[in-house]
Parts: sequence; C-alpha cells; structure tokens
Amino acid sequence: MNFSDSFKSVGKVKLKKIFHVFELICRIWMARIKFKPEVIYYPPAGPDLIPILRDIPILLLTRPLFSKTVFHFRAAGISEYLSKAPFWLRSIARYAYGKPDVAIQLSRLNPCDGEYFSSKKIFIIPNGLEDEALPLLPIHRETRQLVRILFVGILRKDKGVMTLLRAARLLARERSDIKITFIGQFKSVAFEKEAKSYVALNHLGLVVEFVGEKVDKEKWEIFKNSDIFCFPSYFNSESFGNVLLEAMMFELPIVATLWRGIPDIVKEDIGILIPIKADLLLHDAIRGLIENPIRRVEMGRKARKRYLENYTLGKHLVIMEEVLSEV
Repeated sequence: MNFSDSFKSVGKVKLKKIFHVFELICRIWMARIKFKPEVIYYPPAGPDLIPILRDIPILLLTRPLFSKTVFHFRAAGISEYLSKAPFWLRSIARYAYGKPDVAIQLSRLNPCDGEYFSSKKIFIIPNGLEDEALPLLPIHRETRQLVRILFVGILRKDKGVMTLLRAARLLARERSDIKITFIGQFKSVAFEKEAKSYVALNHLGLVVEFVGEKVDKEKWEIFKNSDIFCFPSYFNSESFGNVLLEAMMFELPIVATLWRGIPDIVKEDIGILIPIKADLLLHDAIRGLIENPIRRVEMGRKARKRYLENYTLGKHLVIMEEVLSEV
C-alpha cells in the first residue's frame, strides 16, 4: 500500500494514486479468489481527508468479501478528525470503517479510534524493531567533548522542528560545544526555506545541520555518534514514534513531548518529557543533559534495557500472532 513515493507527496491528490487505489482493490479481490482468506487486515488512514477518501472505496469494495476485519491503527487520530467532519463524510466513513472484529492500537494514550468505530475487540500492541545497534556495541560516550543532539523524522513544523531550532538558538548563546543534526526530508519546499532561513538569520550554521534522508549503515553511524535524542513532536497522526525505539536501542537519552503514545515509551528513567511547543523547557531539558554526562549515559543504558524488555521485533511478532490467532 505504497500510495506516496515521497514524504512531499503524502496527502496530495495525484492521478497515479487514484489508479493505485483501484489496482489495490483488484489485487485484494484476486487474493480472495485465489487464496480464500477469511480475514482482511488493513491499516486505516490517519486524520487527513485524502487518505480517508482513499480508504473508503477500498473498504467498501473489499470488506464484504471477508468474514472478519482487523484494523491496525498505525496512524492515530482518525476518530478525532471524523468527529469534526461534515455529516456526509462521517456517515460514509462509519459505514466503511464500522464494526471491525479487531482493532489494534499502538498505545493506550492514543485517540480511541477502535472504540469510535465500535470494534468488537481492541488490543494495545506497541511496535517492535530489529536491533540495529547490536553490531555497533559497545558505545563509549563518556569522554566526548562535542555533544551531538539528534532529530530523526519528516521535517515539518508539527514534528517540532521549529521548536528545536528555537531551543538551539538559546543553547548556542550559552555554549559552543553542541551540534544538532536533523535527519529526514522536508515536508515542503516552503518549510525548508522557513527552517533554513531561521538558521541563517540566527547564525546557527555551525550548530545546526540538515543532512537529508539517511538509511542503513550511514544512519546507524549517526545514531552511534550522537549523545541526546530529541523528538518534540505534536504531529496530528503521531501514534508511537519508531524513532524513539531506534534511539533506545542505541543507548540515547531522550527529550520528547507529552503527546499521544510518546509517554508510554519514554519513562522518567530514560528521558525527559515536556509540553508541546515549549521552546524554553526544551532548552532547559537539553541543557540539563549536556551538563550532566554521567546522567545521560546512565539514562541511555536504561533506555536500551527498556527496548530489549519491551520493544524488540521478536516480542512484537509474538503478541501479534497471539492476537491474530484469536480472530
């Protein structure tokens, strides 16, 4: 279900996407005829109109073929969006998404999307990731002179990018031993211009770097060479934040926001949580970790321990198998 070829095309109408919708419907029909599965497993849209309008024909034309439906809400907040939507959209969406047999949500703190659609059963199953840090351990951070702060994700305002840049401006006034690295694509050309203009106007060129999208070994080397992970998101589709698990596996202390499922992952012994859009509090939290290297190393070690106990891919797959076997 790859409807977008880049982050910049997410949520935009393109002819290619429309054709892909009907191609997917045909593939589901063919799979039903050939393999005769009884259950359809589907990840519903997040709180945006275009993905919802994409889901509606797919579900209306395929759900009747199956005796049971499982929704996996990887994006959170569709219920909040629809509760404020026009009556006609709410009505059609209720019919398309309504009464699944199972709803899987990533956190108990996320909006109750499964409940909104009257799911018969609701399960909370956090994501799990393969341990990419294992080949690079041990990581020695105690003697580093330059403190590297890392952000990973799509670069957009509601991911907290400007919040972090404003905190960076405050930090740069106080010290010169920091480097803030942003990994990810910009959501739009307009926001890229806004963010880079802010960096230039505030003379942050030596402090902030945008390195674009990184994958595999190149990405993991940046994680290994970082000291603090920062994720000040208030993104409306945020449900879990897999990048938090990546930070935890690499023994990074985390500074993040009290938003959606993030507090379920980041506990006080592995990170610091602040309200959304709180530039000064973000500055204070990062500065506190910069000034206490022993604390941040200890928090990082506890973060990896929490990852191993709760968020490995193996643990996730075991729980998923148990739930799906009940359908």
